[in-house]
Amino acid sequence: MGGYGSGRPSSNRDTVDNTRCVDIRFMRRMGWLQAGIAGTLRWNCNGQPSGDIRYRVTEHSLVLNYRYRINGGNWDSVEQTVALETTPCHYGGLRYWFTCPRCDRRCALLCGAERLFYCRQCYNLPYQTQLEGAHGRACMKRNKLEKKLFGPNRRRMWAQTRDRLINELVKAEDAANQALIAHFKDLCSDIF
Repeated sequence: MGGYGSGRPSSNRDTVDNTRCVDIRFMRRMGWLQAGIAGTLRWNCNGQPSGDIRYRVTEHSLVLNYRYRINGGNWDSVEQTVALETTPCHYGGLRYWFTCPRCDRRCALLCGAERLFYCRQCYNLPYQTQLEGAHGRACMKRNKLEKKLFGPNRRRMWAQTRDRLINELVKAEDAANQALIAHFKDLCSDIF
């Protein structure tokens, strides 16, 4: 049962995490979604600039202006208009959404995997955690809890909250160890 290559897909596939994305939640937090505002979004890779895009907000849309290199050759100027939509929140206020130009689906992220920016479903982009195995997911959860509890940017918290997070950390560590043991058992059963 199950041979070489029969498990989860390999993780060298493009994901949302390693694609240039425009996040409407970030733009909202920064106050950039008011009509008439224009600016530049910049991306970094390992601390080095890796690209930028100019944007302009109109009454009901976001206009993106950028240059795209066609197959490593000439540069092409692209202007893409993305509709904006709002929905009411339960306790007041509004939540902003992009409307994907390809499928008309509401989304918070637009991914630039190719020439135009579309939602992750149109580009069939998974999140990195969807490609991780059980051990990888457990380790990511453990690392996130450790950072929250002991990291340099940790916040003050109630003793009950700290105790609950420490219990979750112990469970996550146990889950990571159990997943690693299960992985090695699977490897050994295939060998012997």
